[in-house]
Amino acid sequence: MHNIIADIGANIFYEGTSGEFEHLCEALFLKNLFKEIKILMQEKFDEYNFYIFSYGWKQDMLPPSAFYKTEKKKILIYISDESANVPYYLSPYYYGIFKVYLRLDKFFLNNIFNKK
Repeated sequence: MHNIIADIGANIFYEGTSGEFEHLCEALFLKNLFKEIKILMQEKFDEYNFYIFSYGWKQDMLPPSAFYKTEKKKILIYISDESANVPYYLSPYYYGIFKVYLRLDKFFLNNIFNKK
């Protein structure tokens, strides 16, 4: 795991098995997304650690950040998993989880959010 967008914030990390962050199809989108989030959140942005998790093979895989202890609220951005499985097992480890490919009726469960 390493910081991926140091010029935006030292609190954005990539954890994945798909090689380097820059090689992800979503890399440019995520960089622009975090720039906008930082503008919207202002100083509150630094109260969070953001973890981009790219892993689509094993559905019950725990990201390394699940075990990290931090004073900051942990946010997981779960990409590269095209199944519609809701990752309930991750809820205890993160303040918020954003995952694509969830059914609309699963838009908000526990602290798991789907893009809409």
